[in-house]
Amino acid sequence: MALADGLLDTGSDRTILTPKIASSLGLDIDALPDQVVIQSASGHDVHCKLVTLVLELRRDRRAVAWAAEVLVTKTPIQLTLWGIKGFLEFFRAEFDGPTRTVTLTPGNNLPAPPG
Repeated sequence: MALADGLLDTGSDRTILTPKIASSLGLDIDALPDQVVIQSASGHDVHCKLVTLVLELRRDRRAVAWAAEVLVTKTPIQLTLWGIKGFLEFFRAEFDGPTRTVTLTPGNNLPAPPG
């Protein structure tokens, strides 16, 4: 298990984990089978590996968990990007700018975690 802060990024098509988070989960990035090349917002190619993980959100003694397809970048990035595929696709997000809060409500499409 690893705790991961990140950037909730509605403009990111994918959820992308940092190499540091992947290592803390015991993942060998080089051993992951599928390579995916995505483009950054600045147009640069970013080489990533594909993995399915169980993600979990916790707050006030409640937890929501699901199996998600995420990317792990081999190139160091500052923060995990919580993008559409693997994360936001399963939630309704309400953004309140004046109070700087986001409320995530699980959608009916939230898959059950394996096991």
